[in-house]
Amino acid sequence: MSAQVFGWNARAASSRYLAVEFAQGTVADAISDAQVRAFCWWMRSFALPAWPGLPLAFPTHADVERSSETGQRDGKSDVFPAGDARADELRARLMARLADQGWTV
Repeated sequence: MSAQVFGWNARAASSRYLAVEFAQGTVADAISDAQVRAFCWWMRSFALPAWPGLPLAFPTHADVERSSETGQRDGKSDVFPAGDARADELRARLMARLADQGWTV
């Protein structure tokens, strides 16, 4: 699905965020630098030009579950469980990479 197409995958959260899945064999597996680079390339090349007002916030399924929008209660898997510090570390890596590429974050 292109970045210009609206998809409905996270109930109420779908109208505010673009969804991207990071694949990992198990929650114990790290998100690689290559995955971070690929995501940031996609954001820079497609998502941000198509949606210039898109907030640079990267909630996980577990995050939106806590806000009662949707999430794990629907059977969605997640990159990390709710409250896991690795989610914050991943968000920091994404923001740093986007900043390195010239995006104001």
